[in-house]
Amino acid sequence: MKLDAVSNQVYVVAINEARLQNHEYITPEHFLYAALMFDVGKELIQVSGGDLRGITEALHDFFENKMPRHPGELAGDSPSDSYAFTLMLELALARIHGQKKDFVA
Repeated sequence: MKLDAVSNQVYVVAINEARLQNHEYITPEHFLYAALMFDVGKELIQVSGGDLRGITEALHDFFENKMPRHPGELAGDSPSDSYAFTLMLELALARIHGQKKDFVA
């Protein structure tokens, strides 16, 4: 699957954020969190009527209180893709094939 430049940057930031937080899994929430670090992600939420601050706070709470972390001896290991993250990418791939595009934007 090919990602456009911004989507690829969001993907890399999401993985790095999960790794920095010592999370056991990378999830769609990591992707959303990373997207909100970019103007285009913030704009999508705002234009859709979303509460940017509320979403960011909810994500922080989720990561802090609900996200499994690597056990001490595995600290620093790369996070595994969660089922939901894999499904998110597969749905994006199916969508671009249906639209006859070459990359996910």
